[in-house]
Amino acid sequence: MLVAVMCDSRDTRSESDREKCSCSRDSDQYKWLKRKIRSDKRNHLEAICEEMEEYQKQNDSKCMFTTVNKLIKHCRHAQQ
Repeated sequence: MLVAVMCDSRDTRSESDREKCSCSRDSDQYKWLKRKIRSDKRNHLEAICEEMEEYQKQNDSKCMFTTVNKLIKHCRHAQQ
């Protein structure tokens, strides 16, 4: 029950996160959602890294470092 309360207080949640909050931790659905969230997160981070590589190829350091800062903020937010 505490998990659901903590999840409800966040405004920026993905659909998978909302579903994760509504099911019990022992269920197969919870395990599936946990894997899906992990996969989505990995795909999102890979997309950001590809974007940074593209900026590096174009020698656009300003956009590249803006993206690096966005990635750092994303990682810090995920740790909290």
